[in-house]
Amino acid sequence: MAISSLCNHPIKSHTELIPALGHKPKYGNTTLATFTQDGETAWKCTNKGCNVIGVHILYRLSKVTLNNTTVTYNAKAQKPSVTVTTRDGKKLSASYYIVSYKNNTNIGTATVTITFKNGYKATTKKTFKIVAPKIAKVSIYTPKAEKKALTAKWKKISRISDYEIMTAQNAKFSKRKKTMKASSNVTSVKVNKLSSKKTYYVKVRGYKKVGTKTFYGSWSSVKKIKVK
Repeated sequence: MAISSLCNHPIKSHTELIPALGHKPKYGNTTLATFTQDGETAWKCTNKGCNVIGVHILYRLSKVTLNNTTVTYNAKAQKPSVTVTTRDGKKLSASYYIVSYKNNTNIGTATVTITFKNGYKATTKKTFKIVAPKIAKVSIYTPKAEKKALTAKWKKISRISDYEIMTAQNAKFSKRKKTMKASSNVTSVKVNKLSSKKTYYVKVRGYKKVGTKTFYGSWSSVKKIKVK
């Protein structure tokens, strides 16, 4: 004949061991956990024959962090992940909070709002920066003089879309200015249709296209050459 066991105490019948059922709690008054106090919920077991009562503790919130506080602009909404720890040093499950993001696409400061729930009562905000892509400064070599032309040369840089090359007949680049583009996988370009026997100034920079925006690096140092 089977015998029902109590919550945490297995009972041995004449023929078998009846496993413990485990408590079936009914929750009562609740104190919500915050950043300054623990939360607790009183409960009583509703299994027949069990009079156990207890308190379920939610440790107070301790720290909220983002996995990145500075990210590079990529033309998309960026969402650094959130980690919450409680006063016992353990990570809090994401089921206890809701995360929302604001101003998290364009360059500037984005805001993350964390709203707690399920026994917690608190709201906190974190910020992170969205910055422009970093474009390295190009190192330019002395151009090669040719007949009514010159060949600009430079050291390759990475993580760019293309290069921009500018030539002019003065160091301020206001006289007979000419601008050219070159693919990111080349390190030289020939500039034609220049005036014979004239001195030209040359500089180069890299740029990167991200979505509809273009980001430019600093110009290289300026080199000058007299064409043939």
